[in-house]
Amino acid sequence: RAAQAAVPPEFGAELDRLIAGLTSVHDELREYARGIHPAILTEGGLARALRILARRSSVPVELDVRTKARLPERAEVAAYYVVSEALTNAAKHAQASAVMVAVEAAGGILRVLVRGTGLLGLKDRVEAFGGRLFLDSPRGAGTILRVELPLIDADRVTSN
Repeated sequence: RAAQAAVPPEFGAELDRLIAGLTSVHDELREYARGIHPAILTEGGLARALRILARRSSVPVELDVRTKARLPERAEVAAYYVVSEALTNAAKHAQASAVMVAVEAAGGILRVLVRGTGLLGLKDRVEAFGGRLFLDSPRGAGTILRVELPLIDADRVTSN
């Protein structure tokens, strides 16, 4: 836009088209980025990716991951982003002093428990993966977030 203000008016229409094109490309890249997950998740699995996420968190994180086996990709990606967003919210909105994250897979369900504060706004993301979100926020006791994600890949399930 600064360049547009500095050039003669006869170039204005051309710059308008160029700016519109760049804006479109920028918006497309942003959409693609939303679908890309960290390489460490693909290479090292959920446990390793969560350890790195916990180390990078500005809020101290106590992490308890009780599954070592690789899980369906959709479940790992969903769990990773739930924890990532929960940690961001806890740091940004709740000034949390610490957050506890527990993860386990049993009975065809991946359970993610996040205990801390400032953990609202994740329900739509979890339900998009066919999961359920439970939030308990008793006054003065912080917030507990429990997420259950199906381990069966919904994309591969067919009906007869």
